[in-house]
Amino acid sequence: MALEVRMLGPFEIVAEGRPVALTAHKPRMLLAMLVVHAGQLVRWHTLLDELWDADPPRSAVANLRTYAAELRRVISDGGQQLVADPGGYRLRVEGALADLGEFDRLC
Repeated sequence: MALEVRMLGPFEIVAEGRPVALTAHKPRMLLAMLVVHAGQLVRWHTLLDELWDADPPRSAVANLRTYAAELRRVISDGGQQLVADPGGYRLRVEGALADLGEFDRLC
């Protein structure tokens, strides 16, 4: 799946040339955090603190897993781009394009 994440300007996700509807706030925040740290492990505690302003509810871990599952459904080709590692999540960037990374590369 050709995936493009546009963070400069309006936040958009494009897969196979078509816009992807990801309207819920927290899954969008999760994706943005993973794109900013593409290829790196983003630890659970960091994600929880950022998604809930350092005051996560008791259901936060379960909610985070739900958001990750939604992202896999929307963006992943067979679940290979968003990987659960011990301690957090990692967004694999092979075959994906983020305008933020392209901007950094060109600068």
